[in-house]
Amino acid sequence: MSPRSDGFRLHALTAEASASEATDPEVKRRFEDIARSWHALAEMADKGKVVKVVEVRDSTKTPDRP
Repeated sequence: MSPRSDGFRLHALTAEASASEATDPEVKRRFEDIARSWHALAEMADKGKVVKVVEVRDSTKTPDRP
């Protein structure tokens, strides 16, 4: 494991925790999908494949309006 894959796994665990707390089935499914994606990235990082993660921000939110 590498620091990068460990970070990805931490994101996956966070998403899994959010999924377990979600009461809306659609929200739960989305968090589960996100967790699977983070786990896949961690596996790629473990295999030495170059992984670049780009954060996507909601364009409707501004610094003064959360």
